[in-house]
Amino acid sequence: ISGNFTESAKLDSNPQYGFFFRVTLKAEKSIRQAGLKILETTKGSGVRFTSKALEALNNEYKELQKQYDSSQSELIKMVIETCGAFVFLFLFLSR
Repeated sequence: ISGNFTESAKLDSNPQYGFFFRVTLKAEKSIRQAGLKILETTKGSGVRFTSKALEALNNEYKELQKQYDSSQSELIKMVIETCGAFVFLFLFLSR
């Protein structure tokens, strides 16, 4: 990213776009001239845009997040199974 809007650009994210940059409406012309991909333009939140590098990083992040979620699900399943194996023992010992 280059130009006058680099100081004012904020990194943001949401479920719809993942990670993106956000600037005021004043910088929209500079973004278009720089050839960056504009995702959304609104009066309230300004201009949301991304670059090829950020898109690549965003895709990598999404893939790693899927792997993490899958691993976490497996771990939770193992913990529940392990705890379930001790239920009868605890019931027996509580008598």
